[in-house]
Amino acid sequence: SDPCSSGHWSDLPVDLLHRILHSLELPEALAVADVCKSWCCAAIAAGVPRSCTPWLMSWSDKPPHELEYDVLLNNCKWQCPMGCEFHDLVNGHKTYEVNLPQVAWVGASHGWLAAADNLSNLLLYNPFTFTTIPLPPITDLGCVEAVYDSEGSIVRYRLGKHKESDAKFLGVWFY
Repeated sequence: SDPCSSGHWSDLPVDLLHRILHSLELPEALAVADVCKSWCCAAIAAGVPRSCTPWLMSWSDKPPHELEYDVLLNNCKWQCPMGCEFHDLVNGHKTYEVNLPQVAWVGASHGWLAAADNLSNLLLYNPFTFTTIPLPPITDLGCVEAVYDSEGSIVRYRLGKHKESDAKFLGVWFY
């Protein structure tokens, strides 16, 4: 018997399917999930969404970043996260809200959302797989230097020789 013809495609090892699925774009991964039940289970475990229905992303009704400003202490505090909502265009009654604490959403591309945290560092968030990837700190950019307080916490960033920005607000205009 030919050893190459004895196996079934549906019996591929799950770890191999995961590696394949993670290398595919969403349309191809959805096609793989439709091949058979075992591949569908592997796709779900790998975080492939179960539908390729288009979704509309919008900002939630909450204020983008409601700030409480204490004039006496000259201290800003983030009060609530900026949320975004995903609306199912086919089933109009389905809406999902995504909120990450202490972030401001700054962009989106290829299914990923980009956010700046309370120190203006970037992170990527995939709302379909719930994966969060922190990117290198803003201080890795040659033009940005952290300014610390007496307790060692970052309070400002220095951009070049003359411009300084509060650590919490740099990400709002820098990105």
